[in-house]
Amino acid sequence: MKKTIWIKKGPQFGRKMSIIFLLISIALFFPGVNLLNSDSLLSAACFAGIVLLMPIFLDYQGVEIDMKNQRIRSYRSYLGLKWGTWVSMVGLDEIELKWERIQYRSGGSVTTMIVGGKATSRQSDVFVIYLVDFLHGIRFEMADFGTYKGARSFMNKYAKRLGLSRNDTYAVVKEKAMQRRNEVESRRKR
Repeated sequence: MKKTIWIKKGPQFGRKMSIIFLLISIALFFPGVNLLNSDSLLSAACFAGIVLLMPIFLDYQGVEIDMKNQRIRSYRSYLGLKWGTWVSMVGLDEIELKWERIQYRSGGSVTTMIVGGKATSRQSDVFVIYLVDFLHGIRFEMADFGTYKGARSFMNKYAKRLGLSRNDTYAVVKEKAMQRRNEVESRRKR
């Protein structure tokens, strides 16, 4: 068994934004070098822009599980250096899959509001995997997924690796929805 398990969540910002900021940094680098001899103030501004943009595409997040010392942490990584607060895994009771619905607004900028457009409310289903310690009231988020299948597969894999019981709370919700659907369908057939 591995002594340390890393679950990488990727960059802080999405891949598109990270690539855009990387390209902007590269675009600032060459003029900065060119201006180094002629205009040192403008050159310094270019390099300052690079320093400010670098954390955006070099900032990665994830979860680190130290099996040897029985502890876990959510970490942020910048240039390979990881930091985060360690939490003891001793006393963990189960690994839980929970369904959450996130609501957000999109399309509502000041200009579209003035012109007569309106923001639309959108929903997104997220399946979150938690490690739970009932005694101390600790709920540690390991990962989140856009699909139930991916979340269930992840939960089963890590429940086995960590030796924890599974609690799939979405399976209950799904079962109730199927029962309700079957009731409605049976009424329609009458």
